[in-house]
Amino acid sequence: MKTELQQRGLEAETLVADYLIKNGYRICARNYTIRAGEIDIIAQKDEVIAFVEVKMRTTKHFNTSLVVDRTKQRKIITTARTYAASHSYYQHILRFDVALVHYEPSTGNDSITFIPNAFTAYEKI
Repeated sequence: MKTELQQRGLEAETLVADYLIKNGYRICARNYTIRAGEIDIIAQKDEVIAFVEVKMRTTKHFNTSLVVDRTKQRKIITTARTYAASHSYYQHILRFDVALVHYEPSTGNDSITFIPNAFTAYEKI
């Protein structure tokens, strides 16, 4: 049985997946997990494979640079490389995005801030 927080997290991921589909992406995988880490959503649009980390917040006041720290970035990058290699995505552009879902408990409304290229595999991390 999932906790309320886990359930809200799944709802946030579904909200982001729907957002991506509406913006022309095809969802390739959700919650792709290997020993090295997990990626919430993997989506494709044209030659771009987007690895999307979904974060849910109940406040809009937070530092977006701290949402996905360097350790989490390393895990996502390693997991993405494994996924790309196993699916022969050598000719595709691999991109690391972050989707921030703001949930307003008083109204029950959600909003999405989508950050394409939130970090890259080329940074020293």
